[in-house]
Amino acid sequence: MIRVFKGKSPAHHPVSTGYLIDGKVAIDAPEGIIYPNPELIILTHEHCDHITGIPNHSCGIAASPVAIKEISIGHSFCKELGLPEIKNAEIRALKGNELLKFPGFTLRILHTPGHCPGAICIYLEEKKYLFSGDTVFPDLMLPNLSLPRSDPAQLLNSYEKLSGLEIGKFFPGHGEPFSAPGYMEKLKEKLTML
Repeated sequence: MIRVFKGKSPAHHPVSTGYLIDGKVAIDAPEGIIYPNPELIILTHEHCDHITGIPNHSCGIAASPVAIKEISIGHSFCKELGLPEIKNAEIRALKGNELLKFPGFTLRILHTPGHCPGAICIYLEEKKYLFSGDTVFPDLMLPNLSLPRSDPAQLLNSYEKLSGLEIGKFFPGHGEPFSAPGYMEKLKEKLTML
């Protein structure tokens, strides 16, 4: 049901991971990934290493309102990574806690700012899978919080929200999918120790 795709790696940056759910919905559009005819691509956040593959697809694109605004103005982060800027893309705004229903599965949109203001996670309700973008990383790594619009307090609030979910498996924006009971509590504890 879930296919994993690896993007191209910009210099000194970990490879971004994309996912295709049931051949219908893709999560993120990293450079170098071409999904086989998805209906929709959901962007987990506005950072260039997760969006520069948008021009390779003719399907619908969706993201949080904040991410859409950030993408529309472009930013220097793309150039720093050696990636093209994305401007003038038509992107549908997703509401917090919105349910997207597809034949056989339902996705819940969760706004999870902290790493950046427009971050969302996507929860596949039937499987209890969390597509976390850069909000949750494997190996108890925290996302980069040194970026100009990062906010550790917001990230802690996002972790609190995610702690209320039963998560059977994490699908991060970098690295491999993993299972880890009690993982959100461990991340909250690590973040509060900063």
